Amino acid sequence: MTEKIMTLLFLLEMQRQEEAKALYGQVIEELGLKIGAPVGSIAPGLPNQKHEDLSFRQYFTLANVASYFKEDGVAEALLEECYNRWPEDVGCMIELAYIYKKLGKYSKSELMYRVALSYENDNEVAVRELGLLYLETERPLEALCWFHRLLRLCPVNPLAYFLASEALERLGKKERSRKYLLSSIVMNNALKEPVLHFTNNDLFIHRLGESVSTVELLESRDVIEEWLGGNR
Repeated sequence: MTEKIMTLLFLLEMQRQEEAKALYGQVIEELGLKIGAPVGSIAPGLPNQKHEDLSFRQYFTLANVASYFKEDGVAEALLEECYNRWPEDVGCMIELAYIYKKLGKYSKSELMYRVALSYENDNEVAVRELGLLYLETERPLEALCWFHRLLRLCPVNPLAYFLASEALERLGKKERSRKYLLSSIVMNNALKEPVLHFTNNDLFIHRLGESVSTVELLESRDVIEEWLGGNR
């Protein structure tokens, strides 16, 4: 099994998609799962327990490959088995929560993110993704609380300002949203390696208009200073 997984990764790296998909199917069937099964038709966990020797990393890798091939039901089964065997691994919890969200299992996703945060309350990925879950489920006030928490954890993260801006926009606080959106751009431009790559100019024209005043830029810096000051 280990050799097959390594070969699968090699085929994907070489972009030999058809061969990789065929080998992926063999591996999944050996684990007792069905490739191409409709989402929701695969029972949690693995029906075939012959491969007790598979490592955490191998389960995790196969789940990522399943997601790559848009087999989210398979990814869910693999990650649930991974979680059953390594119940204290926060990375597994976060990945499982993300798959639950993709499958529309929002309550299970929320629960799993909160379990992850009970182990690592400063995990920025879990904090961000829980906020995004609330945005996706039309709960912008709760989303804003988590994006504020993300800013407390890392006040130099442009994405945190951008996400807070999105939540504020949905709450109807357009002026405050605009300031946070500008703050995300200012902070992003201040980094040696920007983390946001703005490609949708229409979005910014719609949100900011054709021009931004110097006063607005100064106010956006004030927003950043508020968060930086709060962490001193």
